[in-house]
Amino acid sequence: MDDNRLLQLIGMKVKTLRQRKRMSQQELAELVGYGSGKSMISLIESGKVNFSMDKLVSLSNVLGIRLSNLLSDGRECL
Repeated sequence: MDDNRLLQLIGMKVKTLRQRKRMSQQELAELVGYGSGKSMISLIESGKVNFSMDKLVSLSNVLGIRLSNLLSDGRECL
């Protein structure tokens, strides 16, 4: 799987899980440590930005999913 496809898949999972938790992009950004970085969450969800491993771990923790499921190419977490 190429990097762009992986970023899009992660973004789709992040968006689905965030919406299931009835969380706004702003709330998720604050919990993950982006401060008022609502736009960063939007970029992640659309698969348009690469992000650090520590943010990936934070996203998985906040969304309540194992990191391995977030990174997998399947839809196990959804």
